[in-house]
Amino acid sequence: MKKTVIYDFNNLAVRLFFSPDVYDKDVAIPDYNTWKFMMVSNVLKSIEKFSPDEVVLAVDGKGSKNWRKIVFPRYKENRKDKRDKDDIDWETFYIEYEL
Repeated sequence: MKKTVIYDFNNLAVRLFFSPDVYDKDVAIPDYNTWKFMMVSNVLKSIEKFSPDEVVLAVDGKGSKNWRKIVFPRYKENRKDKRDKDDIDWETFYIEYEL
C-alpha cells in the first residue's frame, strides 16, 4: 500500500510562526529565517519518520478563490477584524511566506 504524508502547509506556517523561537511580541521583527527553517525541517522530519512514497503540501494560493468560502461564505469571516486589532505585520508575514 502506498504511504502518503499530507501537510496543510498554511496551517503549519501559522502555527510555527507563533513559536517562541520565531515570534516574540517584545522584539520588533520576527525571525523569518528561523521560521522558514522550521517549516522545511518539520516536513523533512516527517519524511524521515514515516518514509512515505509521496508527500503532498496543500497550499492555498494567493488570490485564488478559496473553495471553503464558496461552500460556506462565512468561513473565517472574523479573521480580518482580529488581524486588524493585533500587533503582527501580516503583510510582511505573507510576503515572507511567498519567498
